[in-house]
Amino acid sequence: MVHDRVGDESGDLRVAPELAFACECARDTCVETVPLPPLQFLAIGSDRNRFIVRRGHESLEFEEIVAERDGFLIVSVLD
Repeated sequence: MVHDRVGDESGDLRVAPELAFACECARDTCVETVPLPPLQFLAIGSDRNRFIVRRGHESLEFEEIVAERDGFLIVSVLD
C-alpha cells in the first residue's frame, strides 16, 4: 500500500518535493493523480478512513468531505 511505502524511502521527507499520488476515489478506471508533499500525504493517510480524491471524484452517497484543498478533497467513508 502506498501509505506504508512513502516513509520507507531514504531521504528527508521534510524537504522532499511534491509527488504524484494516485487519486483514491472509487472509480475503477481513474488514473488521475494528486500532487502533494510526502509529509502532507502521510498526515492525511495516518487516519485509515480518510482518502485523497480529485475534486469531482467524491461519492457523496458513501463518503463525506472532511476538507477541501487546492485541486483535491479529503474524504471519509461514512459508517
